[in-house]
Amino acid sequence: MAIVFDDMITTGSSITGAAHEAERHGARAIYACATHGVLCGDAIKNIRESPILELIITDSIPLPPEKQLPNIRVLSVGHLLADAIKRIHFNESVSRLFE
Repeated sequence: MAIVFDDMITTGSSITGAAHEAERHGARAIYACATHGVLCGDAIKNIRESPILELIITDSIPLPPEKQLPNIRVLSVGHLLADAIKRIHFNESVSRLFE
């Protein structure tokens, strides 16, 4: 099994390239994660044609219906943003969110 991480996926060439390389080296299950799913250009095609079993991204950038694939799971960061706003409003530490 291999897990591939990236900060953002734009065209998907880096993360799918890493997935293909992991597969070439014997990984039988490949999962990928990224904070921001920009997913422009050939990203959806690249992901669809890759050996990635599941791609997990956040909803920091909305994923329109035409870009949704069965192997893409979107996690919400709404609670994190809400907590950050609350902490800023009450002059509390935002860095505590990342402990």
